[in-house]
Amino acid sequence: MAGELNMIVYEPPLALLRRVSGIYWHKRASNSPAHRWLRAQIALLMEPLNTEAAPLPKA
Repeated sequence: MAGELNMIVYEPPLALLRRVSGIYWHKRASNSPAHRWLRAQIALLMEPLNTEAAPLPKA
């Protein structure tokens, strides 16, 4: 993508900590079809960033 945007990408001069993200919801939304769909979409979108980690739980 950097090439398409005519950008130069540099490696950082020091090791950076990996960022951990999660999604949280109220238990009453757990069985909502719309909320389950939204969580699944977020999980699919974030999956490529989940390298070197345990698989994401199913929404």
